[in-house]
Amino acid sequence: MENLRRRIDEGFAAFARLIYRNRIKTLVLMALLVGGLLSQMPKLTSDNSIDVWFHEDDPDLIAYDAFQDQFGRDTNVIIAIMPPEVFDTGFLRELVAFHEALAKENDLQKKPLDK
Repeated sequence: MENLRRRIDEGFAAFARLIYRNRIKTLVLMALLVGGLLSQMPKLTSDNSIDVWFHEDDPDLIAYDAFQDQFGRDTNVIIAIMPPEVFDTGFLRELVAFHEALAKENDLQKKPLDK
């Protein structure tokens, strides 16, 4: 066991000497590596949904989907509107029409409950 530990320590020491002797090359290589990784950052996505952890025919996922169909899903949408004047009657009419259209579309998308 002591022999293995000594060999590992010597390996790390040799690696440190190699990096120290080639410090400029190491810095350039690390800069290229970090730059390459950073260039891909805009393509990075995250999927936090539960669905990705289960198979499509998993009984727990099917039960969860049925629960969400019955009691609603927890999705929220935020719409930001920046009118020139908030209390302008023309804008308020458009806002009411937009609100009613959203409510009507939401009612059309709701499924009736199975009884």
